[in-house]
Amino acid sequence: MPYFLHRLLLLSFLSLFLSPALLAQTGAIQGKVLDGTRLSLPGASVRLPTLGRGAVSDEDGGYLLTDVPVGTHQLLVSYLGYQEFSTTVTVTDRATTTLPIELSAGLNQMGEVQVLGARLQGQAKALNEQRTNANITNVVAADQIGRFPDANVGDALKRVPGITVLNDQGEARFGLIRGTEPRFNSVTVNGERLPSAESGTRSVQLDLIPSDMVQAIEVSKTLTPDMDADAIGGTANLVTRAAPNGLRVSGTAGAGYNFLSQKVPYLGSLVVGNRFLDGKLGIIASGSYFNHRFGSDNVEAAWDRTEGGRDYLTQQEIRKYDVQRIRRSGSVSVDYRVSPNSTITLRSLYNVRDDFENRYRATYSGLKAPGSNGLTTGRYEIETKGGNGKHNARLERQKTFSNTLSGEHLIASRARLTWAGTYAYASEDRPQESYISFRTGNISLRPNTVDEEHPSVEPAAPINYATIPFRRYQLRNDNTHERDLNGRIDLLLPLQTEGPFMNSLKVGGRYRDKHKEVARSRGELVTDEDVTWGAIPTADYSDNNFLANGGGTRYRVGPAPQNSALPTFQQQFNATYEDDTYDNLSASFRADERISGGYAMLNQQLGNRFSAIAGLRVEHTYIRYQATIPADATGEGPTTEATGINSYTNFLPALHLKYNLTDNTILRAAYTNSLARPDYAALAPTRTIDASENELTEGNPNLKATTSTNFDLMAEHYFTSVGLISGGVFYKDIENFVFTTTELNYTDPVTSNTFLRYSRPLNGNSATLRGAEIAVQRQLDFLPGVLRGLGIYANYTYTSSRANGLAERTSLPGTAKHNWNTSLSYESKRLTLRVSVNRHSGFIDPEESTLTLSDGSTTFRHLDHQLQLDANAGYAFTPKLRFFVEANNLTNQPLRYYQGSRSRTLQSEYYNARFNAGLKFDL
Repeated sequence: MPYFLHRLLLLSFLSLFLSPALLAQTGAIQGKVLDGTRLSLPGASVRLPTLGRGAVSDEDGGYLLTDVPVGTHQLLVSYLGYQEFSTTVTVTDRATTTLPIELSAGLNQMGEVQVLGARLQGQAKALNEQRTNANITNVVAADQIGRFPDANVGDALKRVPGITVLNDQGEARFGLIRGTEPRFNSVTVNGERLPSAESGTRSVQLDLIPSDMVQAIEVSKTLTPDMDADAIGGTANLVTRAAPNGLRVSGTAGAGYNFLSQKVPYLGSLVVGNRFLDGKLGIIASGSYFNHRFGSDNVEAAWDRTEGGRDYLTQQEIRKYDVQRIRRSGSVSVDYRVSPNSTITLRSLYNVRDDFENRYRATYSGLKAPGSNGLTTGRYEIETKGGNGKHNARLERQKTFSNTLSGEHLIASRARLTWAGTYAYASEDRPQESYISFRTGNISLRPNTVDEEHPSVEPAAPINYATIPFRRYQLRNDNTHERDLNGRIDLLLPLQTEGPFMNSLKVGGRYRDKHKEVARSRGELVTDEDVTWGAIPTADYSDNNFLANGGGTRYRVGPAPQNSALPTFQQQFNATYEDDTYDNLSASFRADERISGGYAMLNQQLGNRFSAIAGLRVEHTYIRYQATIPADATGEGPTTEATGINSYTNFLPALHLKYNLTDNTILRAAYTNSLARPDYAALAPTRTIDASENELTEGNPNLKATTSTNFDLMAEHYFTSVGLISGGVFYKDIENFVFTTTELNYTDPVTSNTFLRYSRPLNGNSATLRGAEIAVQRQLDFLPGVLRGLGIYANYTYTSSRANGLAERTSLPGTAKHNWNTSLSYESKRLTLRVSVNRHSGFIDPEESTLTLSDGSTTFRHLDHQLQLDANAGYAFTPKLRFFVEANNLTNQPLRYYQGSRSRTLQSEYYNARFNAGLKFDL
């Protein structure tokens, strides 16, 4: 922690114990705000109107008013969608008065109380928390998440204004906030950063975490000084369940159907919690299980350009995937009230996702520009990917674990001290990943690129599979793990506690120690025996319903080795394993990072309606990385241990302004500074060779951290009948953004090999990003009769960026110009119906931004626009038991990438629709 912040903490403690306020007779008031079912209500406004004092209930419904004069005071509690609560409370000297508050759901309309439905009560929690937050946020409560057909937290996030997602196998994997790529954003659990399970990124895999494992999702689009600064776009905080205020048992059980795999998925969850020891001890445990057999139909292409400017196809792949995804998750939260002034909490979250994958692939590669007769020559390869595990499939196991011990303490009925220590871990294991392939070369091929959106290649003459030579059997064992150990401490000290200019000082610090290690072990099973096509069990994996065909027959996988050939190959052909020493050494690395940070922020009230937060955060980063560099392509010669060190300090001032035109109409403005550190794999001096794809990827130890200066304006109006209309603008001035450049047909000076693709990360110079967003949530209860059950949830975000430092001036990777969500719902006492549409426009791929073609020109890889239609319905048999049905991807939206021109397809992957149905209970 910087030296001056040590001094600031010391002065804060001294001011606490030397303050004249201690000589006055004061006490504190604390408690929880609950609803009629004993569930906590976050974001409640708790006020002492005669003193002009107030507080906001936290995620667990808890509130705390400190430095309250001795005596009897009126206490008012207000909450959107609930009736206002008023009572009196007596405060005694240097004591803490505990006052639990129970609010009644309902609205006073024309002298009558209108009771809220279950869906609106969940929406009310999210909007109240959003309304009372100090910064610009969007909040989605668990009740709202459950109303959308979203399997993981990434799919739930795409409903939030300004958030776009990157998909993998039909599920959201990474989030992009306000036009910024995943590296510019952070994902936390209960405010603590999660490590990444993958080797090449800091970004958290959102498809690891089921949506039913969180109590709320909070997206902070502006950062206050007490928040970690590594979030240029924003921070998505996943709030896990806290112990309830009484016995709680709830769960889900369901099944469904996938229209591509024609298999039945299974899902279930269970939550059990209660309080013990007269309410001092709270325990809650949650578990979730998801088992889905699915697949995808995929076509990929590569393009190049002649010296004369003619684009042509260099490669095409037709892929068929069969996948089983098993996701298991568990969480535990234990809190214990040591005294009225001290609480200790332990929260743990564990997630594991197993993907068992078989892939059957036909590849036409090495194509040159066709001649006048339309023919060219190239290679044809057929490959099967699998493993030695379940279904003879490749296992990819990703795990995350987060364990946090925290405490909250009230000191002298005045200051609030909080602390937390976290151990988090993430890993990815891919054991015994196997590839068997046959390949023939120099065959005559006929590419068809008249329709560049659906390019195809076919042999000029039928292929005799019996004569295709065996190429190789490749075996991979990859492991990645990342460990995060960190601690933080925060002190909130009231300074002026009376009058229109009340203020408080908050100071704190954090220390984080991270370790990431990537270990690769790859090689081949080699044999002296003759491996022929006829000696291997094969099958034709062509599918007349292959979704990329669009009803035609242009794309056919054809015959390929069966996955049963993989585990028996070594014994059948008396094969031995030969290690690829160069590849294993050059792709492995270790990184150690230490981040120390501290902050000071003043929360100043400027009259009854205007408030400001001003502060400074300082973060120092030290990172040391190591990699082994072989001297030659064999890997057998001498090696060099490459070690690099980066060290830098960032000063990050911030100013937040908030003006309440009325209790429910708010204007916000913010000036903030933030950063994004380069990925470990991008910094490490590695040379990764993917022999199966003929690709080379290198790291870049000279990368700088990306920094951004941000300006935000937002206006919000909250309806007392539970709703919101908001609009705002934002601007970001970004320096040293990171992008990945790729060169085709690259001759490597180290190995003298010519690689189809060579990729390396670089820093761009500067970029600007500007945008606007609007959002509407409203129950249309002003309509007559049955139409009162209609509701709308809609938002739209426009972003525009300009990047300098790429091959030409263009937009930032990851910036989607248009992003909108629309959901129309209907709710009666028992029935709930919803149709949801999510759409975003295309953008430059943040994982592979620029492509340098053989003629020296540069083009860009784009993710195409996507539109997804989902629907769901529910029927409540009783208030405690509900039937649900969900349908996803009714439009069969593909994942599509293109190169330069939107018509020039690089990849199209289809998943088809799926649905689930089942029961939810809440006892």
